[in-house]
Amino acid sequence: MNRRLAKSQLSKPLGDASGSTAAEFALLALPLSLLLAASINYCLNVYLDSVFRYQAVATARFGALADVTLAEANLLAEQRCQSNISWLASSCSIAFGAPAPEAPNGYVVSTFSYQPLALAWFQTRRVVIHASVANEVAK
Repeated sequence: MNRRLAKSQLSKPLGDASGSTAAEFALLALPLSLLLAASINYCLNVYLDSVFRYQAVATARFGALADVTLAEANLLAEQRCQSNISWLASSCSIAFGAPAPEAPNGYVVSTFSYQPLALAWFQTRRVVIHASVANEVAK
């Protein structure tokens, strides 16, 4: 009998708990919403970076083909930049490099840059991506 009485007294709440759920939610809502916004921002920036890196490598490979001129490669780079969202302030260009010991026919360097998405209080620097590919033949 004493066990049941002691158990029932321990299971009772000590005070009135009405309204505590709303207070706990208010304490957790702001930090959790900030974490959610920051993680969405981070995920979008990782996605944008992978897209731009892929585009830079693909454009450099296109420019390294034997029958492609610098003008054609720059046109492709500009088309890929224009297809991106305008508020990223992206810029893309292609340049041919002189022959080197590791690339006797020369090489192509594609340069893509963009301004990543930023939260209001966190401004990031511009991201510049360089991709280089050896030419098939001397240009």
